[in-house]
Amino acid sequence: MGDTFDPRGAPARAAPARRWRLAGAEIAAALAALPGWSADADRLVKVYRFDGWRATISFVDALAALADDVDHHPDLVVGWGRCEVAWRTHDAGGVTRTDLACAVRTDALAGARNGRPE
Repeated sequence: MGDTFDPRGAPARAAPARRWRLAGAEIAAALAALPGWSADADRLVKVYRFDGWRATISFVDALAALADDVDHHPDLVVGWGRCEVAWRTHDAGGVTRTDLACAVRTDALAGARNGRPE
C-alpha cells in the first residue's frame, strides 16, 4: 500500500478491490486531510449542524443519493439541525479507502447546504 490519502483523488464509485481495512497509522495520516472527522473504534465519524430540520433532511437526502451512487452506505443519527455520519466498511471490519473517499464527498455535500462541524 505505501501511498498516502489524497482527497482530490477520491473515486466516484466504490472499488471492491480497494476495500481492505486500513491500519491505525494510515487512518491517522488520512485524518490530517479530513478536518472535523475522527476515528471512533472501527469507523470515521463527523457531526454536522444545520439551520433546521429541512436543511438537515436535505443533507440526508443528498447523502442517500451519494451512498446509492457508490453502493456504500453510512450509519446516520439524525435530529433537529444535526446529523452524525459514520462511515465504515462492514465486510472489511473497519475503515477503508472507500470510507475516506466518501468522507470527502460528505464534506462537500454538507458545505453545499451550509452544514458546519459540531
